[in-house]
Amino acid sequence: MRNTFKYAAFRAAVSIVAAIVMFSSCSFAPKGYKKYENKDAEISLVYPENWDIRSYEGSVVNFFSPREDAEDNFYENVGIVTIPLIGYDLNDDGLSDEISLDEYISFSKAEIGLYIDDYTELEIKDITVGDIAAKRLVYTGREKLSEGDEVSEEMDADEKAETEPVTYKWIQVIAIHDEVAYIITYTSLTDSPDVYIEMFDKMIDNCKIG
Repeated sequence: MRNTFKYAAFRAAVSIVAAIVMFSSCSFAPKGYKKYENKDAEISLVYPENWDIRSYEGSVVNFFSPREDAEDNFYENVGIVTIPLIGYDLNDDGLSDEISLDEYISFSKAEIGLYIDDYTELEIKDITVGDIAAKRLVYTGREKLSEGDEVSEEMDADEKAETEPVTYKWIQVIAIHDEVAYIITYTSLTDSPDVYIEMFDKMIDNCKIG
């Protein structure tokens, strides 16, 4: 079985902010959803009531869908990380510069290629998260294999199927508030049902930052 939490765990590991997770049910959440709030990270949103909440060191929170059936080995998931943007010297003058949303998106795209193969951008558009300007980036790609994990001719068909890199679909909503980047990432397989995207969009529609 593949490690389906690999990408979510990676995003948590590279983040340099650890937040205390606090969540609660709330009557303001739409039917079928629960309210999540993290006061330390200054973010709140809703999530499907049958999804699991997990936290990793360095992440704000991660939400995982339930299995659809006994053969479903992938958990569609949404993860949130926050990254302070203080101390970036864009002009090489020894001074810290304020990073715009467009500049941060450019940095993020350059970073993505370090961790996935066959990066394909499907869409990028302006949205708002609450009253904060944000970008919604949709892309696909294959997980990079570690050295020694490549497919070899000595493998049988089952071993090759297990080793063959998976193609994922990601939707990232990125916003900046008080010199902190908020990255909310939906991860799925390319053939995952569209209903999960609808759930993610509901989460974003009910998200507030700050």
